[in-house]
Amino acid sequence: MIGNREAGASEYRVRLLSFVTALLFLGLFCRAFSLQVLGRRYFRLLAQSNARKEERLPSVRGAILDRRGRPLAIDNAVFDLVFLPRLCPVDSFPVIEQRLGEILGPLATAERNALWNSRRRPLKPFLLRRSVERVIVARVKEREEDLPGVRIVVRARRTYPLGPVAAAVTGYLGEVTRRELVADPWYEPGDKKGRAGAEGFLERILRGEKGLAQWDLTSKGDRIEKRVLKEPRPGRNVRLTIDAQLQEIAYEAMGESAGAVVAIEPSSGEILSLVSTPSYDPEVFVDPRRSDQRRSLLLDPRRPLFNRALQATYPPGSTFKIVTMIAGLASGRLTPGTTFRCAGEYEGMGCWKKEGHGTLALSSALAQSCNVYFYQAGERVGTETLVGTARTFGLGERLLPAGTFRENPGVLPSPEWERRNVPGPDGEHWGLGDLRNMAIGQGYLQTTPLQMAVVVATAVEGGLRRRLRLFSDGVPSVQMSRGETEPLARISLNPKEAEFVRTALSNVVRYGTARRAWSAKVAIGGKTGTAQSAYGPDHAWFIAAAPIEAPRLALAVLVESAGHGGGRAAAPRAKRIFERYWEEGGLE
Repeated sequence: MIGNREAGASEYRVRLLSFVTALLFLGLFCRAFSLQVLGRRYFRLLAQSNARKEERLPSVRGAILDRRGRPLAIDNAVFDLVFLPRLCPVDSFPVIEQRLGEILGPLATAERNALWNSRRRPLKPFLLRRSVERVIVARVKEREEDLPGVRIVVRARRTYPLGPVAAAVTGYLGEVTRRELVADPWYEPGDKKGRAGAEGFLERILRGEKGLAQWDLTSKGDRIEKRVLKEPRPGRNVRLTIDAQLQEIAYEAMGESAGAVVAIEPSSGEILSLVSTPSYDPEVFVDPRRSDQRRSLLLDPRRPLFNRALQATYPPGSTFKIVTMIAGLASGRLTPGTTFRCAGEYEGMGCWKKEGHGTLALSSALAQSCNVYFYQAGERVGTETLVGTARTFGLGERLLPAGTFRENPGVLPSPEWERRNVPGPDGEHWGLGDLRNMAIGQGYLQTTPLQMAVVVATAVEGGLRRRLRLFSDGVPSVQMSRGETEPLARISLNPKEAEFVRTALSNVVRYGTARRAWSAKVAIGGKTGTAQSAYGPDHAWFIAAAPIEAPRLALAVLVESAGHGGGRAAAPRAKRIFERYWEEGGLE
């Protein structure tokens, strides 16, 4: 009996244990079913939020090209040396360091630290050296099997093939600020955007659209696998009317002098060259290793970042006599035969030639740049006509559309302007002295090299001022594309008067103050000028066009603080530009 009871108790315990075990397995099954089936969507989303990270993919920046397609600014491939520690056994690190030293030379302390510290995060790529040379890339590729974990990563970097030659046109890139990050969500920390020139005002066209990728991550945040959700779209290439060939010629002509050159095609208004010197290499602002050079540029007293072609203003000096001459011809108050006598001074105001020029007609007065003649010519033309004509030439206003280059409008004085801007007795009335000074390009008058290039282009076009063009292909947001050549303004000159103007400009070069610009290779016509400076030696001007009988190129050359007139400092530079440009094919 006792044995039966013990057998029954044992059987009961077995059944109870089996029941409890089955119950536990049923609970585990239900829990697993709940987690893996019923809660699958919830936990998948939760896991994805913890184990996936989205990343925006950079776009390739559009190129800035010259009129013939030559690159002025372009994204080029550069190569970074990267180490992936998960692909390299830990005991191989000393060998890797030795082999890298054989290829690169002794590793810098930062590079050696990056290599050895990478053991702590084996799934994270570590940058060893940025922008390695192609010969290094080739050596690494040759020894790839001996360098486990060492990789070459390609990225895009902005390059400027003409360097400082075209900096006044291209501008440069700079890292975005905190305020810009808040204002435009397109940018991320470390991104660069255009800061000046075409890089600046074409930023939205050039930058393109970023893509989107998704990374799978480990629990430590290391990246495992990448999926591209949206491919980046490159920025648009933009072709300018700038001629890189002419840009190089003009830059070389300026040499070490501070100043500017602006070139325009008179018949179309296309801007062919914008040079400002001293200049800078835009790549200084792209390469993180050149911070000392960036600092030097910002502190340089010669202000290389200042675009003198568009932003600096100077009295035009005697180059303005072209405006006075055309104002007189268009109004009928002067004719080619109008004469005045120069005895060296007039009403207490002197001529640059103290003994005087004697009696001169209009063309000879322009050729000899006689101040006394133009004092009297200005009186005869009158303030209202002279100011109105100067305004028709584009003086006193910005000539490029808003939103493009930063441009100084200069100063076109008038009686109203003087009352508003000149304090004290000098501003109480506009007198004959103000008018005479203006007639010879002095006084309060301030102009930019771009404006004076427009003046000579308008003069040789018979008084037709064309709308300036900067783009060879259409850019809808700017509307300055090639082909729209209708006159923006017109000064009433008849064909004989227009021909007289071109002949008078030719005479300035043939036997006047610009004899150093005379060329046997191309017929040049123009006007010299000396601009007085309150801060040092005089500035030198020469504005010209060639070939003068059918002008294809109009030029303004300004040499800062030259210490002598445009005939000696600026005219020879213009001659070199014209001759070399024609020798090398010009606008063909």
